[in-house]
Amino acid sequence: MAISLRRAEQHAKEWAAKLGSRSRWPKHLFFASHVTTAAKIIASGCLRSRDTVGRIEHDVANQEALGTNRDAWKYVRLYFRPRTDFHLRTEGIKLLTDRWRFDAHMSIPFMFVLNLDKVVTRHDASFCDRKMAHVGIVPGSDETYFDTIDFAKVYHEAPISDPQLRREINDRGMAEVLVPDELPLRDGVLEAIVCRTQIDALTLQYLARGQDRYFLDKIRVSTRPVELFFCWGAYVEDFQFSGNALTLRVRASRDYKQGQALKFRIVQERGGSPHMVWNANVALADKPLRISGFDANVQESWLVEIEDALAFCGRAPSIHANVFKN
Repeated sequence: MAISLRRAEQHAKEWAAKLGSRSRWPKHLFFASHVTTAAKIIASGCLRSRDTVGRIEHDVANQEALGTNRDAWKYVRLYFRPRTDFHLRTEGIKLLTDRWRFDAHMSIPFMFVLNLDKVVTRHDASFCDRKMAHVGIVPGSDETYFDTIDFAKVYHEAPISDPQLRREINDRGMAEVLVPDELPLRDGVLEAIVCRTQIDALTLQYLARGQDRYFLDKIRVSTRPVELFFCWGAYVEDFQFSGNALTLRVRASRDYKQGQALKFRIVQERGGSPHMVWNANVALADKPLRISGFDANVQESWLVEIEDALAFCGRAPSIHANVFKN
């Protein structure tokens, strides 16, 4: 079974009117991934369940929670909102001193923005009124079940002081739409692949080079990144190469302490192999980081790692990426 198009449109209209600056959320579903995984999704043209996809090279999932409900592995798992508690822990470059850091995290996050109507009206779609990672959770697949989802809690954003209520809100905020095995992204299902910065976009375009233009043309830089991302972790805001000098501007994470040295590794590549490598521990400053001594005659690709996490790879930017609008 599935819900009707009328019910899906009613949901989007009702909650868009209530959410103000977040009015686009109820019209969409969301799937977040690290940039390397995003490139693989573009190559396959679909989202796949954990059971179907096989080994995940950069697995950002909470490994302790994976075994809680093995049935969840059967589904492509989509969310009614971005900016969930899970994203807060995994999004952006995490400091090596961060005790909550996962070794594999979304240092360069991308948000796949899907058309709500196209997915929830599928005959095989089902729903979970909270995150699926609970023992004994059974999803529902009709309008009666859909109507029991507490969307006031799903879309809640304000701070909560009560610990028990906070856990409940975080749990409900990860209510899911489930599609068994595989979800093809053509035919209007995928609306955009959104990121925070032009540098993020260039990284994905580089990793997915040669893939179908249908998907590459959907890569967008958000005009308002905090609508989809927390932007609390560190990330590269700008990257330029001129002469023999590289200029790098890094936005610090919220937990960065003034004067704290971050671990940098920058590789200038030639023919797909390292040509020149710069390793250093450097504190961030108000002005961009400028590093000279690279080979001015090599205009190929770069690899930038900060705190042992991918921060950029690809060619130095020369054009502006597209911007995600309505």
